[in-house]
Amino acid sequence: HLSIPRVETRLDAAARHLERSDAAYSDRSRVYHLLLASSELVETTPGYVARTMTEDARSAVQSAREREPRPDDRILDRAERLKDWAVLAVEEGEYLLAIQRSYYAIQLVGGE
Repeated sequence: HLSIPRVETRLDAAARHLERSDAAYSDRSRVYHLLLASSELVETTPGYVARTMTEDARSAVQSAREREPRPDDRILDRAERLKDWAVLAVEEGEYLLAIQRSYYAIQLVGGE
């Protein structure tokens, strides 16, 4: 099970807005909270998550290259390839593959 805290946070926020919408007395307030819930849910779509995680992988690999002690070059090269393959997967619309590759790249270099 891959846990992505940002997604979980967005889902929780969307659920709160839906509860507020259900409890609202006016149509205007109901619609307002439904729109806020929708906005939160947009950021949980596979494409959005894949692009965000690919950026996270890019940052994690770059940080690993600059820190001391530096990870083994083989690990850095593998993480770099995974990050590049994640970017390619996003370009091809293979979002699940991009998420997986980004996740593994981040894990290899000890990112979070």
